[in-house]
Amino acid sequence: MYAYSLTVPVGSTESAPVELRCKISAGILSRIRITFPPGCLNLVQVVVYYQAHQIEPWNRNAAFHSDDYTFDMECRHTIIEPDTEVTLRGWSDDDTYPHTIDFVFDVTTPPAVTVESLLQRFGDALVG
Repeated sequence: MYAYSLTVPVGSTESAPVELRCKISAGILSRIRITFPPGCLNLVQVVVYYQAHQIEPWNRNAAFHSDDYTFDMECRHTIIEPDTEVTLRGWSDDDTYPHTIDFVFDVTTPPAVTVESLLQRFGDALVG
């Protein structure tokens, strides 16, 4: 599990968002939680990128925004490279206060595939 916080300053825009690069390990990115604290009033928007692609939300012209709410999403993004990064991008229409959005990433390691495990699965399938 990895936890990061993105502080989105006053005056940041979608065309020039604040970014935070977050180290994660290789595996399956299986859950993402994004927490908007009270006071955001839907003025702060965030997206998650892996490499050059927006992975959350899936639709490219959208972003997460809320107030006093946690998005808790199951997902299955395969992270191949060890010690890689996801990038958090955020912007805000608030002209008075910065806001800090919290992110939690769960990365699971798939079980190792060995000849023995493949033979066991094959045998189990034959026996039923």
